[in-house]
Amino acid sequence: MEEVEALRVLNELSHINIDNPDLTSVLESKVLFDRSLYSLPDCPVRRRFFSVVECFLISLWQKSFFGCKCLDEEAQHILTIFGVLKDVVQEINFSTETVWFGGEQAGLETNPLNNAVAFLSCCWHAAALAVNICDASEIQDLLKASTRLIPQRSCLLTALLTQDERCLSVAVALLRLEASKIDTPPQLKAMWLFRHILFSIAYDHQVVLDWLHSELAAVPFVLRFLKILIKQQKDVDRQQYSGFSCSPCCERNKKIRFVRSKTVSSGNDLTLRIRQLHGDLPVTIPYTFSKIEREVCLMVPKSSEEESGDQQIIKCFENLRTSCIRLRNSGDAPFNVMPIIGIVEQLKRAVMESDTVSACKSSRENQLETNMT
Repeated sequence: MEEVEALRVLNELSHINIDNPDLTSVLESKVLFDRSLYSLPDCPVRRRFFSVVECFLISLWQKSFFGCKCLDEEAQHILTIFGVLKDVVQEINFSTETVWFGGEQAGLETNPLNNAVAFLSCCWHAAALAVNICDASEIQDLLKASTRLIPQRSCLLTALLTQDERCLSVAVALLRLEASKIDTPPQLKAMWLFRHILFSIAYDHQVVLDWLHSELAAVPFVLRFLKILIKQQKDVDRQQYSGFSCSPCCERNKKIRFVRSKTVSSGNDLTLRIRQLHGDLPVTIPYTFSKIEREVCLMVPKSSEEESGDQQIIKCFENLRTSCIRLRNSGDAPFNVMPIIGIVEQLKRAVMESDTVSACKSSRENQLETNMT
């Protein structure tokens, strides 16, 4: 593409509001269906172009109520973009250089995965939208080919979490694909991503509550993944689901950065609230000291590694349920919190039933061992 033409296209793309796109005007411009733009080398035009394609696909994904509604009028557009992405994903590459384009954090570390994440989001949203439009084998081919852009020993979630909307929407899209019996690569397993997300925010229910306030994908994210978690609690061998491991995240979380502290004095106690960065996400942890005791021992909160992933997830959502009840009772809830409260109550019942079954099984096994000896 010649320089003059590239500047013209970049100018056209810059006028598209990627935070709140007008789907009609984007379609009328025909820019999304220009195959030559998909094949450009890594440059400002291509970066901006993929951010526009991504916002268009996410908007369609939201319009479909995250896969619950067929988009008959847009089916041909989805099919066209899906086909182009399927062709391009086999050969496209992203540099390690900082190339300006809109829609990302200014201080974001530049590497091939961070630079490719908008394109990967396009692929995965297009795949979810293509369910019931394209053959399952074609969707599986796109998913498999997309993983070539995820380097070994890199953390996909860290790249996704640069934008909350993208991260939650991708997670729901991948879950939709699995629910439709689409075979997904190991790097794109939805439940693993769900556990990874909660691990990365240190199981802080306030972060989830903030998402529910601000991100459209947050409600289906919570409701749909908790339904899967409830089903897994009923599995006799549920331990197979609760494992989580991500070396880059574990290593990063060892390097916690302190960014702010605040002291609160009440009665005989002094509470120090320290705001930390776990990766790029702020988490507040309180430490309480006695004013009476001469010797004060800092009681560090119980290490999250001492609890299973599911125990921490359940505790997170129990705290979320409490917050939602307070919002409902105060009349300040900005959305209908009853489905959230209801699904967490179902999860609690499933956990109690599962624990009862496990206790009975353990008791029988102990009794059997006693009889044998």
